[in-house]
Amino acid sequence: MFLGFLVFSLCLRGSYVKSATIPDRIDGQELNDIYGWWAAIYPNWPFVPSLASVWPVPSLWTPSPTWDDLIPQSPAQIRMSAQQLTEYGSGLDILEFNPNPAYPDFVQWKQGYFPQLASIGRPFFLAYEHINGTRMRPLAPAGPLSLKYDMSDPYNRAIFTEDVDFMFR
Repeated sequence: MFLGFLVFSLCLRGSYVKSATIPDRIDGQELNDIYGWWAAIYPNWPFVPSLASVWPVPSLWTPSPTWDDLIPQSPAQIRMSAQQLTEYGSGLDILEFNPNPAYPDFVQWKQGYFPQLASIGRPFFLAYEHINGTRMRPLAPAGPLSLKYDMSDPYNRAIFTEDVDFMFR
């Protein structure tokens, strides 16, 4: 069984991102060989019934009273969710990951999903969450340009490199 990261090339304006911990090559699973649909999973997000348009299976998620009172999926619920995804034809988990140290994503993924990789038995890849909670500077403080970033800005390039470096460590 192999579990690994999506192999992706990082290029900013013609120069490749380099870091001591970002490997030149990752021997992973070929995405074309994965059969089934890809499941974006969020075990570290709360299920708040008053805010939900669709309710998950009750045994797979404990309701949180509010968005700020997070009750993440338990390890058993994560394993049952993975089993259900496999049974319904999913072939891959997509983990939306925010490397910003001010956000609790890494701790929550580390406590919930990552320790169970062997028992879950599913390939996964990290989706780099670069909008919500990013440390990069947007083109404008508000409006449509507040979600766009100038990657020729040395500060944004450095943050991007640090984020990718952190994800590989």
